[in-house]
Amino acid sequence: MPAAGSAAASLPADFDKAGLNKVQIAMTDKPIDLDQHRGMAAQKTTGLRRLLVDVEADQSALRVRQDELEAYLLAAPTENWREAADKARYLLTLFAATLTSQDPRRQMLVAAVLADFELLSRER
Repeated sequence: MPAAGSAAASLPADFDKAGLNKVQIAMTDKPIDLDQHRGMAAQKTTGLRRLLVDVEADQSALRVRQDELEAYLLAAPTENWREAADKARYLLTLFAATLTSQDPRRQMLVAAVLADFELLSRER
């Protein structure tokens, strides 16, 4: 049975008693692309996971901006018809994005009202 200290004695000269490599390796600024060492399925899974994280972050930022806009719109009453139309345009756009607005008649109605707002705001 070898002695307790004999394991360190059998290490190559480049290693210290704790088994740590003493050779200095030059560091580079070039990152290693670990994705290329994975299979295609793993790369797709990683890419999908990264995209989902990005989308969630974008949605979170959008919600914050919408909250800020809505607080601004509620802060004071409108001073003219153009501002009222801007508020209504925002609400109609929100409505158009909901599931209940998928009815083609409602889509046409929303589009017509938005076109009216655009026409009337150009006339003033």
